[in-house]
Amino acid sequence: MGLSFTEALLFASVFASQTLLTCSVIKKLGIVNNEDITAAIGATLLTDTLTLMVLAVVVSSLRGGLICSSG
Repeated sequence: MGLSFTEALLFASVFASQTLLTCSVIKKLGIVNNEDITAAIGATLLTDTLTLMVLAVVVSSLRGGLICSSG
């Protein structure tokens, strides 16, 4: 796609998780208490949190606020 590493990382993090869009369907089917569903929703919350952290790092690096030391 011709993206830089930073752009590709941001692009991937934005589209990493869409599981929570199906919550209304899960509730209608009555399978909210299913262990597999609970694990999937928990994983979604974790990936969404990590996505926001990636976004914060990308924005900070683009603004020149990220300092990386090699030692």
